[in-house]
Amino acid sequence: MRQKKARLSFMRNVFAMLAAAWLPALVTTGCSTASPTPRDEALAVARVMAADAAAMLVFKEPKDATQMVSSISKSRELAFAAVLDANARVFAEYFQPYEAVDRAELLDFVRRARAGGEESLLEHRGVGIAIVPIRADQGELGSVVVGAKLRGNLQAK
Repeated sequence: MRQKKARLSFMRNVFAMLAAAWLPALVTTGCSTASPTPRDEALAVARVMAADAAAMLVFKEPKDATQMVSSISKSRELAFAAVLDANARVFAEYFQPYEAVDRAELLDFVRRARAGGEESLLEHRGVGIAIVPIRADQGELGSVVVGAKLRGNLQAK
């Protein structure tokens, strides 16, 4: 039963992320065929993940969180996604295997740049980074961080 529930939750996450990634483009362009920018996509995906990550942090389910962040594996624009706990420790992460991103340096930058519970959009070494706080009744539980390629300067390994 638990696996079935987790699978349904995962499928809901994937559908919601796809819808959230395209919704800003539809709203801002009046339903034209223009696609969202990589930053729009990163922010939309981070918001959806943050909504679902609260339960994963509260119930200490890193496997579910890892499954959630790895859902970006099919994206050409998104370079990484991570869930950080309230102490900015990595709870779950996924980095595209073909991206030459310095994981440790990037996560250090994110830890220093977290905006005290506010959503933020940053840029670091050609990567647009969306940081969205994860909130629940207990307060702020952590953040979701999603990075998108802004320029062609990320090299294939």
